[in-house]
Amino acid sequence: MSGLRLGYLACPNKEMSARIAKLLRCTINGVNSATQWAGVAALTGPQKCVADMTAEYQHRRDLLCDGLSCLNWLEPVRPSGAFYVWAKIKDRWTNGWQLTDHLLNIGVGSAPGSVFGPSGAKCVRFSFACKTDHIEAAVLRLATA
Repeated sequence: MSGLRLGYLACPNKEMSARIAKLLRCTINGVNSATQWAGVAALTGPQKCVADMTAEYQHRRDLLCDGLSCLNWLEPVRPSGAFYVWAKIKDRWTNGWQLTDHLLNIGVGSAPGSVFGPSGAKCVRFSFACKTDHIEAAVLRLATA
């Protein structure tokens, strides 16, 4: 259900829970019915597709992380529960915008880490929520960049 936001929060801190509840009331007004029905279907329908997609995402993640690990100018951080990889930028590039522009010119999509906040300034983010052959092609292009 990538892109459909449905979830819950378990928080042992009562003060934090109260603040989060206020924040949610001011920012969202509930989960739309299509997402709610999709959540029910996801929990009550066949589960083999979940295991299959989990394995596929792990395969994509590993392809991308292994390819990025071979570069001396990026240091990937292998995620355990996301569909994107953060990579720390090494000395070759001064910032994520410069690197993202370069990668776009060679046909590889990414996002500069700074758009996600100050702590991402020396990082770039790659998504692996795409076809596996796109990741394979990107890894080949990165190897020659």
